[in-house]
Amino acid sequence: MPFARPNFTELRDRTAQDMVAGLGIDSLLPRTVEKVLADVLALLAHGLYGFLDYLTRQLFPNTAESTYLEQWAQVWGLSRKQAVAAAGDVSLTGQDGSTLALGALLTGPGGIEFATTAEATIAAGVATVAVQATQAGAASNLPASTTLELVQPAAGITSTATVGGVGIVGGVDTESDADLRSRLLERIQDPPKGGATADYELWTLEVAGVTRAWVYPQWSGPGTVGVTFVLDDDPLSVIPNGVKLAEVQAYLDERRPVTATVTAFAPTAAPVQFEISLVPNTPEVQAEVEQALRDLLEREAEPGQGIASSLIIEAIATAPGEQGHELLAPADGIEVAAGELATFGGVTWL
Repeated sequence: MPFARPNFTELRDRTAQDMVAGLGIDSLLPRTVEKVLADVLALLAHGLYGFLDYLTRQLFPNTAESTYLEQWAQVWGLSRKQAVAAAGDVSLTGQDGSTLALGALLTGPGGIEFATTAEATIAAGVATVAVQATQAGAASNLPASTTLELVQPAAGITSTATVGGVGIVGGVDTESDADLRSRLLERIQDPPKGGATADYELWTLEVAGVTRAWVYPQWSGPGTVGVTFVLDDDPLSVIPNGVKLAEVQAYLDERRPVTATVTAFAPTAAPVQFEISLVPNTPEVQAEVEQALRDLLEREAEPGQGIASSLIIEAIATAPGEQGHELLAPADGIEVAAGELATFGGVTWL
């Protein structure tokens, strides 16, 4: 039988009854020392019960809170994935021979600062230099063509720079309690087996930014393993770039059995364009339906596997504010080819 924590009123009445019985009187009169003492003792007991209730939740990894959850994770050989700062290249313009020093600061949208990680010298009017965000987190990711500004002017160099390549990417927030708890429970319920499928999935999920992973035994023959994964929290793309692939590959190579050859690869994005007739067709309900579709894809999409139209219809119907709809596309559900992963491609509202 679960323990029922008494509330303050119950404790106050109980304490008053004990006080009356102990003093041999009929009742406690208001504003008497005895009445005040009974209320104070009840408050103290209520606080202690609250602390015991808090400690009880920390006794189990499925209810433990932040600090205690991390301690549980350490017991099982896991640790919280820390935030990572985004990095990338920017293009500068200016007079030939002009130099931008190592560590020069640039600001982007929202005041996010980036520091150069090398010295750059203008040649033929341009220069490309690597930068990294000064603060870790997903907010430091920026798409290509974003404009940055130099914090301090540099002689002979234009005050603005342009993000190049695939953008400034790789920024990741600190792992949430929910995600850490999910990994911890999976580790407890499915312990390592010396290189089983679940081991490769768990190892991949230990890399910062990785949110889902799929493992393919005998990927290219006996003794080989293929691992693909996505970055659902990356605001630019869920599909990993070459830098993240190399990071995961190195991480797996350190942990794989010596007899296995593992290959980390990225799935191919297959954007899904939805067409929906919605009631009521308001911006607020549209936003709720879009989020429901994104959640569905994150929950159900797997490389090479489609999603039934019934699941799409159900997701739309459960969106707050939705009173009716018709799914016009994809009318027969989502279909993808081998190696492709269904991703959100937008909604046309009709």
